[in-house]
Amino acid sequence: MGAGKAYEGGDRDLATGAQRAYGWWLAAGRPEAFDFGMTVDGDLHRTWPGTEDGPSWPVGP
Repeated sequence: MGAGKAYEGGDRDLATGAQRAYGWWLAAGRPEAFDFGMTVDGDLHRTWPGTEDGPSWPVGP
């Protein structure tokens, strides 16, 4: 991926977030969309790569 410029405004640093996400994706071995799962338990929603008992993060507000 070539270097580029990002211009942003507002309260969120989206360019840095995108860079971190891309770095994570590369380090995780470039998982495909179907390598992820989601667990929904009442109001708790979380997504995870690989297996449910590995690392995960919350989904939603």
